[in-house]
Amino acid sequence: MQASWQKWIPLSGILFVVLFIIGFVLAVGPETGTDQSDQEILDWYAKSSHQTLAFAGAYLLALAGVAMLLFVNRLRAVVSEAEGARPVFAPFILGSGVVFVVSVAVAGAAFAAVAAGVKFGNEPLPANADLMRFLPQLGYVLILILGMFPLIFAMLTTAYASMRHKIFASWFNWLTIVCGILLLFAAAFFPMIALGVWLIAASIVLMKHQPGTTAAA
Repeated sequence: MQASWQKWIPLSGILFVVLFIIGFVLAVGPETGTDQSDQEILDWYAKSSHQTLAFAGAYLLALAGVAMLLFVNRLRAVVSEAEGARPVFAPFILGSGVVFVVSVAVAGAAFAAVAAGVKFGNEPLPANADLMRFLPQLGYVLILILGMFPLIFAMLTTAYASMRHKIFASWFNWLTIVCGILLLFAAAFFPMIALGVWLIAASIVLMKHQPGTTAAA
């Protein structure tokens, strides 16, 4: 029997959304596109307060990863319980979630590498802005492509397992599929809203599917 505090674990999906948004905003710093000059980027990174904010953002992204691990593991537990003694889909859900979490953590390091090196490693600020332009782009690729596709696989696997074993409500299964399809275009960034929508909905749904309720049903 689970401890009383464990029933709140599903809300870690919502916690991820909050921590990810705040951490991302703090960690990425200025826009590193063509609309920012090299000097503007260098001036931003030269400020001690900005360096601290970037490092804090990476820290929050790491915490967001922990929240996502808790969420994915609870999702795995519910699906595994429905599958029975020999789960097929549950291990894929957990494994894909772990890949996404690692991608977020490494992306956070890429976002804050220069700021942390200058602030805490006493390293000199790079002479040009090329490094500060491309490291954030690496972070975007890690989250929006390398990490997102495994997570999409976990979402679609969840929907299929739910339909097969009648775990979650039909509306949630179709919401999962729609959000998963939208996230295929996450490289455009705006479709990332679908991830937040799904995690909030999934957190609420999982609150009603505590371990043991599936078997009882």
